[in-house]
Amino acid sequence: FKQAMNRYNRAIKFPAPQTPPLELTPKTASDAAISNAASAFDLLQQGFAMDLQALHQAAAMYSEPQIARIVARLAKANTLYCVGYQTGAFMAQFLGERFSRLKKRVQIATGEKRRIKDLVFPMEAGDLLWLFEYHKQFDFHLQLVEFAQKRGAATLLMTDYPTSPLIVRVDDALLAHRGLPNFKNSLAVPMTVVNGLQLAYEFEMGDKRAAALQEWDEFAFSNFSKEILDAPPPA
Repeated sequence: FKQAMNRYNRAIKFPAPQTPPLELTPKTASDAAISNAASAFDLLQQGFAMDLQALHQAAAMYSEPQIARIVARLAKANTLYCVGYQTGAFMAQFLGERFSRLKKRVQIATGEKRRIKDLVFPMEAGDLLWLFEYHKQFDFHLQLVEFAQKRGAATLLMTDYPTSPLIVRVDDALLAHRGLPNFKNSLAVPMTVVNGLQLAYEFEMGDKRAAALQEWDEFAFSNFSKEILDAPPPA
């Protein structure tokens, strides 16, 4: 993680934000984003440029051994618990749905804190907790990590916070910012990272990938047969 942070810091080429991070709210982020825009189209182009810059900086942070290790954990896990509170729910939902199509046993845990705890409670040794930390609820997230470790499950963290206390507690951690300063509400980077890791997992599946996705296609896009539609209702 230290090496990744060094690469990230070297890649930064933008000035410090005008708005202090603690004051960056949806309103202040919106104010900053539109302050220099000449038109709606100009604002759209600025948004693309900001996200592209953020993606380039994220690409410089990860190493091949790190990604290989994470993909190996995903492959080894009996059940993948995709956990996201508040903003983290977007990544957790996306990841869980995609991995289920690959015939991976998945539990998506989002919503209120009590509901998340209910959903992760069956976790056991051999499982993997993938926690998406995009809301400053460090105490709650620490509870989830400690519970997973108590049960003997592996832990993976994706976070927007370089100073998160969970980084030194989990088995693997990935820093994936929501965007650059003043475009903090963007999810381009974390969603791209999630999608990339899922594709990396597909690559490592080999021949099993095509078989799983073919079965999903047949299940998802096939219509009911005429025999089923014409059959009389059960007595």
